[in-house]
Amino acid sequence: RTFGERKRSNASVVHRGERKFATVLGITPESWAFYRFEVERGRPFLPREFEGGERVCIVGARIEREMLHRPRMLEKQRIEIDGIPCQVVGVLADESFAGTPKGVWSWKDTILLPDRTFGLFFQERERFDTLYVQIPGGGALERQIATARRLLEALLTRIHYGVPNFAVKGEETNATQRLIYLTIHLLIYATAGISLIVGGINIMNIMLFSVTRRTREIGIRRALGASREEIRRQFAAEAAIIGGIGGLLGIAGAIGFIALATAILRFFFPEWPLTIPLWSAIVGFSASMATGLFFGWMPAKRAAELDPIEALRFE
Repeated sequence: RTFGERKRSNASVVHRGERKFATVLGITPESWAFYRFEVERGRPFLPREFEGGERVCIVGARIEREMLHRPRMLEKQRIEIDGIPCQVVGVLADESFAGTPKGVWSWKDTILLPDRTFGLFFQERERFDTLYVQIPGGGALERQIATARRLLEALLTRIHYGVPNFAVKGEETNATQRLIYLTIHLLIYATAGISLIVGGINIMNIMLFSVTRRTREIGIRRALGASREEIRRQFAAEAAIIGGIGGLLGIAGAIGFIALATAILRFFFPEWPLTIPLWSAIVGFSASMATGLFFGWMPAKRAAELDPIEALRFE
């Protein structure tokens, strides 16, 4: 099965005098299923809208938020795409991404049109930007892929008058991308692990120094009736707080760096998403506190085991 998509970048989108530039994608039912689009509000395209070239569209979440301002009655909203009015029938899910995995770009600034409608809107764009070929499963799959690749290359070479200005990519490309992503993730996790260990050692040194400086204070507290467990808990809590503060500073720095990097990347890739999952900040903060508690336990234990009399004599 073969299907394609057509795309127009930086199309002018106007709604009630407000203008924005967005990517417009002409899709078929096959490409809809291939990308697994999810509609958060409204509805997907109907079969008759694909077949009849009706002036309907589905907008990305950011377009709905910034231009339509999340209206109650979505079906009453109309936008103009390069001067042509179009009825909004749906909004893509806010977390809709394309690519592998979690993608390289999001659909937040994208507008979907039925492919036939796209052809009516942009008559000069009669060619497909991308063609997809699905091969049925079964035996000798690698042979089928190799045969399909040869046929496609021969066909495209003829269509392009012998100029090989195209690329045919198969599953091995996706496998290479997955390997690259896995390697990057492993490097990130290894760097984070090393950073936690180094930070934990620093916390332990700080707490050991603190125990030494506060030996007399510990002796006074023990003389006034504080138990070993209370001393241990106090110093363990202090170590966890130090780790937590470091985690908060790290999260703030990471958010600033990601925002800056995203702003720079959007000069070259306007659709590059700024995505900072809440769970990652929670995990980072929790890991920082746990690291402080783990590496601060030995100094806390040493503080709790100090002899009160010797501690009072300490100068």
